[in-house]
Amino acid sequence: MMKKFLILICCLLMGLVMVGCGNKTIVEKKVLRVGTTANFPPFEYFQPNSGIHTGYDIDLIRELGKNMGYDKVEFVNVNFTKLLEGLEAKEYDAVISGLAITPEREAKVAFTKPYITDGLTIVLPVGTKLPNTKDTLKGRRVAVESGSIAFDWVMSHTHASDIVVVGSTEEAIMAVVEDKADCMVASKLVVAFLLAHGFSDSVRLAGDNVLLEDKIAIAVHKENTVLLEKLNAELENNLQTPKYKQIYRTYFGSIK
Repeated sequence: MMKKFLILICCLLMGLVMVGCGNKTIVEKKVLRVGTTANFPPFEYFQPNSGIHTGYDIDLIRELGKNMGYDKVEFVNVNFTKLLEGLEAKEYDAVISGLAITPEREAKVAFTKPYITDGLTIVLPVGTKLPNTKDTLKGRRVAVESGSIAFDWVMSHTHASDIVVVGSTEEAIMAVVEDKADCMVASKLVVAFLLAHGFSDSVRLAGDNVLLEDKIAIAVHKENTVLLEKLNAELENNLQTPKYKQIYRTYFGSIK
């Protein structure tokens, strides 16, 4: 009788354990970890007053994640120069940070299809009239963000007299405003956004053209082909839908 009782107790305990495990499975969240650098408005930045992490990239990847079945998108804010290094080490699943596709980056990580096109532009002090060409940079002090595609382009395509390396586009603008640099090279979309929102009235774009057109995409680990395929399918099927177009207008609608 005692033996049967003990067997019954064991069965009940095993059942409770199984139920507990089942409940744990139900409540587990499917999380997409994304590396980003929050100093690149309007792609990603912290709102000045609230400190909320926001931007086109942030809203875009949240929508992509939701449509792919993720319960949450978790962001890891990393220095831009370390973003791909962290992705290679699998510290996060993907990187979205206004990241242009380049052969050097493609050697390290895999890219989705582009989700937006940008380009490099020269920014000059108001009143300075020079063309938006690489010859304008010759013999001048040029401010540029470290690790950016603008930095790589300036280093390999110009004969600037001095390269003023800074940590962000805002810092590059201020270098020109404070006469620490004669001009700067940066993302046209980012500079246009900052100027449209009153960051500075002392500088202007050198022209409507771009020095170099670049394609912006999401990066994933080379081994993560499943995530790459899912992201590409979502971008292919939904990037032109009203929801995604509204996300674009929210951040780029004010840019002329």
